[in-house]
Amino acid sequence: MKRLLSLFFSVVFAVVSTYAIKMMLEGREKVSIAEAKPSESKPTVVNRVLIAKRKLTVGSFISDADVGWQDWPDIEVPQSFIVNKVGEEAKLYGSVVRNPIAAGQPLTLDNVVDPSDRSFLSAILEPGMRAITVPMDEAGGNTGLIFPGDYVDVILTQSINNISYDEKSYKKSTTILTNQKVIAIGRRLSEQEKGESKSETARTVTLEATPEHAQEIALAMDLGRLTLALRSLASTETGNELYDRESSFSNEENTAKNKKVILKIIRGNSVDETSK
Repeated sequence: MKRLLSLFFSVVFAVVSTYAIKMMLEGREKVSIAEAKPSESKPTVVNRVLIAKRKLTVGSFISDADVGWQDWPDIEVPQSFIVNKVGEEAKLYGSVVRNPIAAGQPLTLDNVVDPSDRSFLSAILEPGMRAITVPMDEAGGNTGLIFPGDYVDVILTQSINNISYDEKSYKKSTTILTNQKVIAIGRRLSEQEKGESKSETARTVTLEATPEHAQEIALAMDLGRLTLALRSLASTETGNELYDRESSFSNEENTAKNKKVILKIIRGNSVDETSK
């Protein structure tokens, strides 16, 4: 009887052990399969942010070659960034950089100046330069032929009173400055603003000048009439130079031709006069 019980318990133990080992092996296999499967996570929302493709310096104009779109995690996008607006970059073309922008840095509206902003003119001036506005008539300003970005010479024409002779005055023309950059025609800062008629005649021209040259122009405006002479793009002269090239026309030359020259001929005690 004891032998039968021992045999029975041995069989039961063997069956239970076999079942336990089987269950353990199946559990390990399930764990291995679960580990082999990639973990499924919630998709990350990605925005497209407008960035600078290259380093942009203060005063430079923005073009399509300067900006582009880059993916940016949604959780890190500040409100000042320009995000997910196809065609929005075109609105920045022609704007001027207000603060330095590194390559890859997102653009913000605080770092650029739009042409419609009041501070746009000061933003496009080179450091240390001044903007001075000169009144012009249609002929003196080469209306329709000079545009922002061109370079001109400044010519002063004035009447000079000659106090040394009875014949009073003469005209004098002097090139006082050369190679001055035109930054505005009237209120126009580019070749032609949208909605502006080509027939509109500007009455002023704004030049970029050094502080000293701005003083020279201000004085010249009080002395006489200013004329702008358009320079060739292939001009070899460089720099903003102060010149004193002049030509004059005097009415003395005409009156001298009409004057009679009186000759006195003395022979002993007699004096004869003759005109020529």
